[in-house]
Amino acid sequence: MLKDIRHLIYSLAAEDAFILKSCEPKVSRYFLLIGLIVLFIYLLCAVSIGLFIYSFINNYFVIFFLTLFISLFIINLYLFILHNISPNLLPNNATNTSNFFESLLKLGFLIFLAIAISKPIEIFIFKDNAAFQRALEGFKDQKLEDFKINLNELTTDRLNDLNDLYNRSSTNIERESFKIDIERIHEINQQRIVQMALSIEKSSFFIEKSKILFKIKESKYVTFFISFLFILPWFLKIILRNNNPYYELKKDIEMRMVREDYVSFIGHKNSLLYRFKDYRFNMPPKYLDPPFNTKLIRDNMIMNSSKKLIEKIYG
Repeated sequence: MLKDIRHLIYSLAAEDAFILKSCEPKVSRYFLLIGLIVLFIYLLCAVSIGLFIYSFINNYFVIFFLTLFISLFIINLYLFILHNISPNLLPNNATNTSNFFESLLKLGFLIFLAIAISKPIEIFIFKDNAAFQRALEGFKDQKLEDFKINLNELTTDRLNDLNDLYNRSSTNIERESFKIDIERIHEINQQRIVQMALSIEKSSFFIEKSKILFKIKESKYVTFFISFLFILPWFLKIILRNNNPYYELKKDIEMRMVREDYVSFIGHKNSLLYRFKDYRFNMPPKYLDPPFNTKLIRDNMIMNSSKKLIEKIYG
């Protein structure tokens, strides 16, 4: 049971758990720490998403499954980014500049994801904060006041016409009819205002609450903590990339697997060519380091360049 849990935590570090098991404890414990941090991040994601969905839906069954699905999606996305931070151990032609900008983009996305995850948790923590409550109540009052102003603008002309007709009426029956119409409009307006007030109270105003949190100093500490937690595995893996026995062992295994597969492929290809007596595809190698193909043979480069120049001159 303990081995299965350790295997799961190694997997959460976005590394090969089987290779990590064969490493010394002093090597694997750093990846164990990364896995534990990622597990805690997953729990934070689940709590945050659950709080966010609860502000819109009151069905606990729906909340549970939506929270489970979305949090798993986010943590898999996080693991995908974390896995891409691991060094490419096979020979390649990637430049340091491209790696730098790629890492910077990943880091920016992790910070954005951390801020998005932190907001529902911050709203839950500071929902009883006096400054937060004052700002939120002020926003709700302004929202209701704006609705009243718009409603009055929509009904003012109609009420003015009815009042004018009421004043010019010559009989009591007409006056009573216009009076009823005026009172009905006022009554409908009052009902709309009450409905709007209830709607405002039921609304979550998640975006507005998030805006208010930027004005609360204490909430910035929560944002910083969660952001730091999200990028901590990123920094740890960057540090562990240099001269780490795990990556050296992983490189040896990957190189051996690729070479074995390449030898198997070449043998299979040659047997097919020999069987069908078709040697059109039996071309000389263009690279010094097959199957990685990072170093082009200079003779081929010169020959190809000369051939292209002749073809260009003579058609």
